Amino acid sequence: MSETVATKTDLQLLRSEFDLLRSEMAAQENRIVIKLGGLMVTMIFVLLAIGPFYFRWVMSLVGTP
Repeated sequence: MSETVATKTDLQLLRSEFDLLRSEMAAQENRIVIKLGGLMVTMIFVLLAIGPFYFRWVMSLVGTP
């Protein structure tokens, strides 16, 4: 019977492990958001850099001066 009853210490340990896991997941989420934001900024700069050249190339294929 005593094997199935969780003690107060067991519950506190479980709670602290859960809080640690939650904080680790939040930190991982922040790292992912930062990396995705950096990727978005990089892609915007790349598109802005090649956009005018690509537009002129497409227009030259279509035949519009």
